[in-house]
Order: sequence, then C-alpha cells, then structure tokens
Amino acid sequence: MSDTTWTILIIMLYFVSLIVIGNYVKKWVMSSTDFLISGREMHWMVLGAGVTAIYVAGSAVSAQPALAFNFGVGVWIFVGGMALGQLSNYFLLIKTPRRSGTFTMAEWFEMKFGVSARIATAIGFIMAYIPVCTAQLIGCAAIISMFTGFDYGLMIVILGVFTIVYITLAGIWSSAVSDTFQMVVMIVSLLILLPLILLTKFGGPGISTSNLPAEAFRFPIGTMKPFGLTLPSFMGYVFFLAIGVAIPAQHYWVRMASARNESNLKKAWIFQFA
Repeated sequence: MSDTTWTILIIMLYFVSLIVIGNYVKKWVMSSTDFLISGREMHWMVLGAGVTAIYVAGSAVSAQPALAFNFGVGVWIFVGGMALGQLSNYFLLIKTPRRSGTFTMAEWFEMKFGVSARIATAIGFIMAYIPVCTAQLIGCAAIISMFTGFDYGLMIVILGVFTIVYITLAGIWSSAVSDTFQMVVMIVSLLILLPLILLTKFGGPGISTSNLPAEAFRFPIGTMKPFGLTLPSFMGYVFFLAIGVAIPAQHYWVRMASARNESNLKKAWIFQFA
C-alpha cells in the first residue's frame, strides 16, 4: 500500500478509537455534573494526562517547532511563559474551582461581583475561544488534506461535526479520557518514532537546525524582538501565555473542578508540570 493509503487508514483508526472511547465512558455520565465536571471524581492520573495533552498537542508538537524555526533559541520563552502560567495556577488558583463549587470562571465571577460580571466574562471567553477553536480546526484540516489529498473545506466540516458528536457522548469524560489516550500516542511518537525517523532518513537531528541563520542561536532570545506587548516578542509571550492564556483558561478551570479532592488536583498539576 502507498504512504497515502496508510495515512488514511491510521487517521480512520484514530477517529474510530475516539468514538469507541466516548461510547465506553458515556456510561459514567448520569447527570449534568457528571457531564460537565465528571461528578468531581476524576483521578489525578487521568486529570494530569489530560492537562499534559493540552500542552503537548497544541504547543510542543506544532507551536514550539515553528517558533524555533523562526526565532531560534528564543523558543524557550514560549515554554517558560507556559510554565509560569501553570505555576501561577498551582499557587494562586488551584483550590478555587473546587472550594467555590463552581463549574466555570464566569460562575465564580457572578458569585463575587454579580450577574453583569458573569455575562461579561462569558462573552469574553466566547470571543476568545472562537479563534482558538477555528485555528485548531483549520490547522488539523490543512494537515490531513496535505497528507491525504482530501478537500480542505470538507475536512473542516467533518472535523467540526466529529468534535461536536464526540464531546456530546460524555462531556468532560470524553475529553479527559481521549486526552490520556492522545498523550500516550504523542509521547511515543515524540520520544521513539521521531528520533528513529531523524536517524534513519535524515542522518540525525542536525537537519532541524542546518538551515537556521547564525542569529537564531543568539542567546537568550534568538531573532525575536525583546520588547512589545504584541507577538512575536519576548515580553509579548510572557504576557499572553503566562497571564492571558494559562491563568484564566476555562479548559483548565473545568479540569480543576473535576478533581476528586485537592490532593488529587495537586498531584495532577505536578504531573503535567514535570
């Protein structure tokens, strides 16, 4: 079989695996609390794997290599910004979702500041997540289309419908358990398959840096500009990643609220930070 055929089969197997997982875990959903925050019964290993997968899938696999190619050693600030945000979560916010009994940050804002604050927060999150979700669908569709030859627009529709159907099966359980599955796949790919490919087909990892200019290795920020509250810049990544992304992100809040207890939550955050 051709490489394209193998790629299509692997993608189909992946999608079928997610549906099987969703169908299996939906038996754990008996109420809206189970659907939204797992009935506050999520084990720390599943929780930790889930938040790790969020970082690995969106950052370590795609964003960091792109930033390294464009800005050289300056990529470390992207990693550092995310780490700073997660440390802030651990020391400042980690207990709040469980102790407040809230499902969302918007709900917490209503408790503290009234209904208007909740509405404003909800609108802000909706506006923020529209481009995030759109970028992920577009990126995934572009990759699949490139490797399979499928129509790009059609793939966007298929991926969007698949995501809605899959999450509808079991809510946060669908997301968390599939994240665990995906984390295993990604770790195996990054730590075993990628080094093998680099060694057997390209003679080693040196191929990844051979075309970079000398300025890319200028520590500490490579070719990235140092100041400015826009991207790409050193201060921009610190601000947007540490403050604007990791700390207030709803997908972290809902996972904090899903933990069995605070001890499990702390273990999960230490796991993903490590």
